[in-house]
Amino acid sequence: MYSYEEFKEKMVNELPAAMGARGEEYIIRTMPVTKRGKLKDGFCLYEKNDTSDTLIMPTMYFDDIFADYSRSGDFERELTKTVLCMRNGIAKGRTLRNSIDIDNIRDRVVFQLINTGENSSILADSPHRKFLDLSVIYRWVVSVDPTGFSSALITNDLAESAGLDEQELFRLAYENTRVILPEHIVDFDDMVKDLSARDTDSDIEEMWDEYCSKVKMFMLTNNCGTMGASVLLYDNILCDLAERIKSDLYILPSSVNEVIAVGAFNTDPGQLIDLVRHVNATDVAEGEVLSDNIYYYSRSSGRLYTVATDMAV
Repeated sequence: MYSYEEFKEKMVNELPAAMGARGEEYIIRTMPVTKRGKLKDGFCLYEKNDTSDTLIMPTMYFDDIFADYSRSGDFERELTKTVLCMRNGIAKGRTLRNSIDIDNIRDRVVFQLINTGENSSILADSPHRKFLDLSVIYRWVVSVDPTGFSSALITNDLAESAGLDEQELFRLAYENTRVILPEHIVDFDDMVKDLSARDTDSDIEEMWDEYCSKVKMFMLTNNCGTMGASVLLYDNILCDLAERIKSDLYILPSSVNEVIAVGAFNTDPGQLIDLVRHVNATDVAEGEVLSDNIYYYSRSSGRLYTVATDMAV
């Protein structure tokens, strides 16, 4: 029997080839997903050459597949089941994408925060705006269901076809995103309980434990656990959290899928920056790094600052 980490690594390595002749067209991206208050180990398939950067359904969970493997003891059986689910999901995603009705785009526009420097090609071809050291881009949500959601990047051509400029896209996304992808906030004390049974990097775990013993920490994401860092753009979310713990906040951009809010009392920002950069270098999947900087939310001004440059937005 494989351990959880061994099983996960073997699944990531063998799934593309097991998909068949077209398997090399896809890459796997892993992500933490909060589902009904529990942190789960999710993954999705993406098409390498999909210029729309469309998410291929479904989102699946290593935790659930490993639970089945623990009962069956048969890795090949679980791999085959996963391949069938992925193939069905890919077919569903293509059907949904082909059935997109441009007349319905206005109430399905959402925003996403991405790393500016690592996404120059996307920014060159898409409406966007600057936010701190990040960039806001826009996506068209095609489908939302219990397994996740499918969305397409809104390119310059798509925006022009829909008659939408960047200002209008932001206005629509500001209205829509919180409705379609409501925020989900998890107290870090509860999150640690979910992670405690897993094998994790000992250095990272030691650093998290050190901070967790000193300050209040929260994970901020959305109900799908994907593109969840965008909750930083939601109205009053940081204000309400800061008032809840009666403290200014440091915001750690742990990935494009979530951020960590840390009470600013008894906290060394230099150590937090080192922590973020260490995690980005060792534990965040390629393409999912949000930033190597951290941010500071001031209760008195109600504004978010980049700590490295001390520039307000």
